[in-house]
Amino acid sequence: MNAAQAGQAVSVEPLAQDVLATVSETETVHGSVLSVLCQEYSDRTLVLVTQLGKIGYLVQVQVYPARQDAQHMEQDTQPAMQFPVTSTVPLFGAPPRGMEDLYALYATRIAAWIYASQHTPEMSVRDVKPVVVGLALPRVGKDDDLDTERVRMEAVQRLVNKCRVW
Repeated sequence: MNAAQAGQAVSVEPLAQDVLATVSETETVHGSVLSVLCQEYSDRTLVLVTQLGKIGYLVQVQVYPARQDAQHMEQDTQPAMQFPVTSTVPLFGAPPRGMEDLYALYATRIAAWIYASQHTPEMSVRDVKPVVVGLALPRVGKDDDLDTERVRMEAVQRLVNKCRVW
């Protein structure tokens, strides 16, 4: 069979639906457009958060469910609230100088929100997919202006919840 015959024997048909679940939302925060895009892959979730129109710093966050240890369960009839443990692995780029802690906070909070929205008591560690977070955020206000940053964090949480693909 030559190339011309092979080309005639192959038929390509468009897919009936998107291969990757993808949702994006935008909101204006402090006069700048904040965009969130979420995509669900078979092995992880991608969340891109930008006010700069680019992907920026990429980090993978793995959330591990909290464990109740036997000693704690024996001492207390009503267990205290347990927070998941997270680990982060930088994949590409770096946060802007002076914003390293803020970017780490955003990445771990986004992964924790996703984890909390899908967590069930039956869930095992293997069921929790890592979240790859892309962040490109400018400085807002002064370094000590936490109220301004809180407004942006709340907007990011709203948009991530609207972009639920998991």
